[in-house]
Amino acid sequence: ATFTVQIQDPRVPPEQFDLVALPAHDPTRGKNVIVTTASPNRITPERLAKAKEEFPEFAKIKSPRVAVLIGGNSKAY
Repeated sequence: ATFTVQIQDPRVPPEQFDLVALPAHDPTRGKNVIVTTASPNRITPERLAKAKEEFPEFAKIKSPRVAVLIGGNSKAY
């Protein structure tokens, strides 16, 4: 069997997919729609803990902290 997943607003009815994952600012909703607050990524609690150990100098930065995560190649941008 084939399982179809759409990342981002499909611009067609979400029922055409088994699962749709999209950011909260997109209006599409449905029983098969997962709303996310961030882009899909490979950041895990374990990776964050390891980075905290590797870069102790960041602990000196006052809170709240803001991070900008920049992705890889994209034809759109």
